[in-house]
Amino acid sequence: MKNFIYERLSFRTENYIANLDTSVERFETILCLGTIKWVHLNFGDLGVKALFHKAFESLDKGGLFILDAQNWKSYKRKKNLTTVLSDNYAAIKLRPQNF
Repeated sequence: MKNFIYERLSFRTENYIANLDTSVERFETILCLGTIKWVHLNFGDLGVKALFHKAFESLDKGGLFILDAQNWKSYKRKKNLTTVLSDNYAAIKLRPQNF
């Protein structure tokens, strides 16, 4: 029984929305912890919507999507790291409190 969980559990880091094809993998649970702000700042509202859509399509029936949404103030602190982040920050309409 002890090894059973390790056969079913994996942790990965990747650009999840780089490939929007969801036909390959299915998941019982998807964790998005401490990353949604970076998706939002790098890819804008469309990136967040793409992430939500892909997660929905990738989950098994009854699966869980666990999201750790950062507050808007934390976005403001990071927006000037690059011009891309700054430009995307200015264009964001979908705020974290509305996820």
